[in-house]
Formats: sequence, C-alpha cells, structure tokens
Amino acid sequence: MNYFQFYDLPVKFNLDAAQLRQKFFELSKKFHPDFYIHASKDVRDTMLLESTRNNDAYKTLNNATRRLRYVLEVSGVLSDEEKEILPQAFLMEMMELNEAILEANEANYEEIKEQFKKIEDSLNDRLSLDCIDFDETGRHDILLRIKTNYLKQKYLLRIKESMLKFASL
Repeated sequence: MNYFQFYDLPVKFNLDAAQLRQKFFELSKKFHPDFYIHASKDVRDTMLLESTRNNDAYKTLNNATRRLRYVLEVSGVLSDEEKEILPQAFLMEMMELNEAILEANEANYEEIKEQFKKIEDSLNDRLSLDCIDFDETGRHDILLRIKTNYLKQKYLLRIKESMLKFASL
C-alpha cells in the first residue's frame, strides 16, 4: 500500500494541504501507540508500525519535492536514477555552463548566475505546468516529461552547489 492509498487520496502532484493534514491527524489518533499501552505486544507493535508509516507518509506527501519524486516512483516511471539518460542538448548546455563557472571571475559571475537562474526558472515553470496537466488528465506521457524535468532539476542542483562554492572563494 502506497502513501496515497494509506491516506485514501488520489495520486497527484498538487494535493489539498488541509485535507492531507486532516488525514494525518485522523490517523495519528487512530494509531498512536499510547492508546494501545494495555493491548497485546502484537497490537502494540502493529500500531507502532502504522504510526511510523503515518509520519513517513505525511513527511513525504507534505513536501512538494519529496511528493514529486514519490509520485514518479509509485507510478513506475522513476526507478534507478543512476541509469536515466538526460537529453543530449541539455547536457551540452550544462557542460557549457559548467565551463563558464570554472572560468568565472568577479566581473562575469553575476552574468553566469543570471543565466543559471533563467534556466532554473524555465525548468521549474515547465515542471509546474506538467504537474498540473497530469493532475487534470492522468496521462502517462506527461509523467515521462516530468521525470526528465525532475532529473534536470537534480542536475541543476549540483551545478548550483558548484556556483555556491565559487561564490565563497
């Protein structure tokens, strides 16, 4: 049973935060181990496991980034990221950006930062629109685009870390 089933919610990227919180509190009351202190060891162990699952489910579904990854995983689109291949054009663009960062100086660093921000913003906008589109249609092909953009986003995060190192020098 995945977390969406556990909370009886549809598999979506954009969830109603109030509904999610309500499910969390409802199940917190239902499974809280303190309510089963006089129950058998098996029941106490089960309630502890369910309480832990409830906490994990809420942490995952309440965080947009974790939820995005989780939707891709439960939909069977994302498995072993290390074997995922990004589009060649994107990789070439990132290679050029990395080279610019390595060759950066104080004079052009702000320009490189602005270029990075444009790429990041554009990617985030596409990802957001695709997530809305999937939530409305449930089309599998949209999940494939979301996966690609999610992996691009992770790649950009590594470049951002490089930029932060440069800025701290």
